[in-house]
Amino acid sequence: MIKKHKLGKRGYERRTLSSITATLLLSGMSFTSSADSLSIGVGAAGFEMPYQETSTQQMFFPTVNYAKGNFQVGIFGASYNIKQEASYAVSVGISPGEFFLDASKSNDVYIQQLDDRSFSLYVNSKVSFYGTWGAFSASLEQDISGQSSGQRVVAQYAYPMTVSPELTITPLIETSWLSQKVNDFYFGIDQSESSTFEPYEASSGVNIGLGVSALYSFNAQWQFMLAARYAKLDDTVASSPIVDNTSSTSAFMVVNYKFW
Repeated sequence: MIKKHKLGKRGYERRTLSSITATLLLSGMSFTSSADSLSIGVGAAGFEMPYQETSTQQMFFPTVNYAKGNFQVGIFGASYNIKQEASYAVSVGISPGEFFLDASKSNDVYIQQLDDRSFSLYVNSKVSFYGTWGAFSASLEQDISGQSSGQRVVAQYAYPMTVSPELTITPLIETSWLSQKVNDFYFGIDQSESSTFEPYEASSGVNIGLGVSALYSFNAQWQFMLAARYAKLDDTVASSPIVDNTSSTSAFMVVNYKFW
């Protein structure tokens, strides 16, 4: 039987950093651990972007998850808690975007002729609430990478569930609003960029995401995490001439070793 995870102040703060990391891995949500912690590991990720005839792209990477006081950093960004109370926190941080295009990876010769779209990097201000009912966060984010120079607003709800002392499963739902600048950078077509595709200007839109992460602790030091995310894309994205899928998916696998 799945046990509901109690998330009152003290119960929440007693959760290990690895459980917090499982949620960070999936969503970038920002929480606080009562103890300073450090873990490192290795990870693998697969991304299926909605661009035409673009196969799933894989990458391997090292991971570092660190928490000290109000500061924490994980594979999906870093955050600092400006204010921390029993049931909520206000923080600032940085996090990566969710879309990218390596045009050379497409099997479509016309897509290969397009400019690449790189990951964006966002600075954010966020408020997070947590309790026995789970955790909710909302953030306002600005691209500072010089890619789209646009904004996004992200709201997320997660509910950690203890299946056994070793296994925690966390489902998540997310709604994200992307500004016209963000959507147009990733899915618009400039007249000078392609002679094949008609020019297209994407507008702002809302994407809906669902995800789940599973964390298994072999012992006090070693943890194994799996996470997957599916996002239904707004019509302004699905209507782009360089898109042949109305959704995007991603999956992650990480092995961590906790030092303290």
